[in-house]
Amino acid sequence: MEQNNQSARTGAVESGAIFATLRLVLAYWIVEFVVSSVVWWILGVDPLDSALGKLSLMVITIGLTMLMSVVISKTRNRHFVHRVVLYVLMALAASAVYPIADHIIYMVCMLPATVSFNQVNFVHTFVYGFALFSGWSCLYTALLNHFDIRDQERKLAALREEALSAQIRALNYQITPKFLFTTLSSIAQMVEEGAASQSGKMVLLLAAFMRSILEIDPARDVALAEELDLQAGYLDIERERFPDRLRVQIEVEAGLEKALVPSFILHPLIENAVNFGTATIHDTIDIIIRADTSGDNLNLSVEHDAGIVQRRDEDMHAMRENLTHVRRRIPEIGSLITGFVAPGRFKTSILMPLRLA
Repeated sequence: MEQNNQSARTGAVESGAIFATLRLVLAYWIVEFVVSSVVWWILGVDPLDSALGKLSLMVITIGLTMLMSVVISKTRNRHFVHRVVLYVLMALAASAVYPIADHIIYMVCMLPATVSFNQVNFVHTFVYGFALFSGWSCLYTALLNHFDIRDQERKLAALREEALSAQIRALNYQITPKFLFTTLSSIAQMVEEGAASQSGKMVLLLAAFMRSILEIDPARDVALAEELDLQAGYLDIERERFPDRLRVQIEVEAGLEKALVPSFILHPLIENAVNFGTATIHDTIDIIIRADTSGDNLNLSVEHDAGIVQRRDEDMHAMRENLTHVRRRIPEIGSLITGFVAPGRFKTSILMPLRLA
């Protein structure tokens, strides 16, 4: 069944290509008919006298041009030199038919008078026909190459979009299991300690956050306000895990709420801030999420308290992976900057072009 549907779609595409080519061929020879008629009129020859003969010849040339177009289309993937030789030979063959057909039609139109063969006119018509058929070969080949390039660009764009979606899905899948494990462990510990209300609240927060993640379109940029709302859900969960230890401040420059950012772009930075801060600081951790402008660029930053102690290899690897994912997702002209800005204060900044919804 699928093969039949595929065959039907292929047949429909080929049929559409044939009709499109026929329309282009008709337009090509109609332009030639009009231009040559105007030239003969300028030279003092009434174009109406030869209109019937020219129309009859045009029917033959349309058939020849369609045949050439089919061959050009079928051999478009051949070596360039082979195609050039083939197209020249086809133009020569069509050019040889062109003056013969022209002479025969002229003889029929002039009946009962007798028309003698004129070698000079034959050569002139042959050269004129060769120019027309060669011009069509070049034009049609250029159009096919243009369509091929456009098709490749569309396929490449689709592949890039799919690759971006795959990277974002991989980021979500990488973060979610670890995040789920730690969160569920905290809930289990609360249940064991008899903190039923606190564990119930954390379950609801987790469910809301996971639902928000599943609703994200990874290929769509979101407004900064929407991104901050999503991360607020994550921070609510972390506040339940670390009560009285997280103090979060969000500073957004006026008007930037509608700035477009890649979805989930802040989560790796905030996750690093929570994990790095809670592992190196045993007191309250101040986290500042800031959004402001720098010229025509949007500057997103996450600054937090952090001590300088040895971390476990797997933790450091997870933090580096988070930053790597961010680097891959920001625009090529953007940048990611990390480092200590003061003793005990670590900052990660993303600089990207400012775009408003």
